[in-house]
Amino acid sequence: GMSVRTSTPELAERRCVPYETGVMVSDVAAGSAAELKNMDRGDIITSIERQPVTSAEDFRRIRDRYLDLGRPVLFLVQSNDGQPRFVALKAR
Repeated sequence: GMSVRTSTPELAERRCVPYETGVMVSDVAAGSAAELKNMDRGDIITSIERQPVTSAEDFRRIRDRYLDLGRPVLFLVQSNDGQPRFVALKAR
């Protein structure tokens, strides 16, 4: 459902969003669980299941570990408006 890139100050500046350590959502697939939960380009994912995410590699490793359990996975997301929120996503 979504593609991410490691967040950097330069990437945040180009996207006109505040810099946060984590991964920036670079694309959200139409009709995906991420789109249905209002995930958007530029959102920053800072943790998965309360484990800090500092790179795209962290994101994939942690996400994959939890998606294999077949239950929703909890993401902490810093939205484009600067407000943190939790999003639960389940693989389809």
